[in-house]
Amino acid sequence: MKRSNLFLFAFLAGAAAQAQQTPASLSLSPDGMDHITVYTDRVESTPDGNALVFSGQSQPVRAEIYRGLPDGKLPPAIVLTAETVTVDYNAGEVVATNSVTLLWDNHVATGSSARYNWTKREGRIETVRFSEDGMEFRAASLEMLPNRRLMLDATFSGCGLDNPDYVIHAQSVTLNNDRRISARHVSLDLFHHRIVTLPLFTHKARPKGGSGRQALPFPRPGRSQVSGFTLSQAIALSDNVNVEVEVTTRVGWRGIASYANEGRITPYAVADWKQERASRDRLPVLVSRVPELGIRFGDNSANTLNVGSYREHSTGVSARRATASYEHTVLDHGEHPGLRLIVGARASAYSTHDFYRTARADVSIGREGKDRDTFEEVGMRLNGLQGHTPFQWDQVLVQTEAYAGKRISWGHYRLETDLRYDVGNHKMYDVEVGIAKRLRCVEPEIRYSDRRRAVFFDVRVLN
Repeated sequence: MKRSNLFLFAFLAGAAAQAQQTPASLSLSPDGMDHITVYTDRVESTPDGNALVFSGQSQPVRAEIYRGLPDGKLPPAIVLTAETVTVDYNAGEVVATNSVTLLWDNHVATGSSARYNWTKREGRIETVRFSEDGMEFRAASLEMLPNRRLMLDATFSGCGLDNPDYVIHAQSVTLNNDRRISARHVSLDLFHHRIVTLPLFTHKARPKGGSGRQALPFPRPGRSQVSGFTLSQAIALSDNVNVEVEVTTRVGWRGIASYANEGRITPYAVADWKQERASRDRLPVLVSRVPELGIRFGDNSANTLNVGSYREHSTGVSARRATASYEHTVLDHGEHPGLRLIVGARASAYSTHDFYRTARADVSIGREGKDRDTFEEVGMRLNGLQGHTPFQWDQVLVQTEAYAGKRISWGHYRLETDLRYDVGNHKMYDVEVGIAKRLRCVEPEIRYSDRRRAVFFDVRVLN
């Protein structure tokens, strides 16, 4: 059907029913595969005859855009409602203005105006506000591209935007189809105070069955007997590369850089320069790892295979090490007990021609509440070793270990306790306690470890 006949058909259909919305259907693409159906009670043609203008008198105009023939079985790809909708066939665009609502792929966005180009399969909405994966976004504009969405001058939070506990401002935000958020030139506000400014912020929506708490890259203060006062800051360099820098009052700077391509099978690389607590005495030992390469696999990336190269600078000893671990949950039925089995192995070859092997097996049983605020677990860890390590820090400290953990909550508070008992020496090896208070949607937490003589402060976001 020629373009002039399409315009004439739509115009006559609208003119015949001024008081009642009547659908007008026309083809958008030359191959006849893209269609638009407009429900309106008023339609007119522009003076040049290249566009139709649909407007609503009794109710807003509704435009349904189909990628293919509208056979009644598949829903429309995009639904636009607005006071005015213009279909420009020459430009290949549908333009909506005034009180616009845009629906696509189970998403709903509102804005002042919207534009969709059916030739490029791209769209843009101005002064937009919408929600996705628990995050609420507000931006000057949103571009819908085939593989991603791009926002400019954006503000977003998982705590709403009316009076949020925390909010993130960014010059640009990219939403990828794998549910990953990448924001550039970012500032993070906590309780209406600017905390940190970063060049890049990356965040991935929590997968089903994942933890209900996530950490944002706020500065994390702490204190330990070995390191003194510490301040850590995580910084994203790209979607897959992250660094964390920590300054201490006793052992200087520490840093770690990591790469991970997240997926069901996750290749990763880690390099760091850090102080490790020595097992033979209580002094810090400087250790560098350049680099460790490995893969994590499984639903929660709990299973690992990796090889790495380490160097202990105070002794001059270096080592190549291979590690494998396997984790499996036998039972997993919500609040019912679940039996978890963890098996790990490690082999190291040192520059002194020594060889060292360790093996670890964990068996535990526990249960977790559906709200994830209650948890309890008891288990046993067996460590086996053969050979001797010249490293000061790379030691098996406890041969046989019993451990228990419990998390309880009351009101807005959460208390966690972890106990580790040295069965061979009949003494408590470590006690770790954490207490957190839930605010509106953030949870400040303080944790203390008896073995490390350390206390740390963190802020987690509730999903």
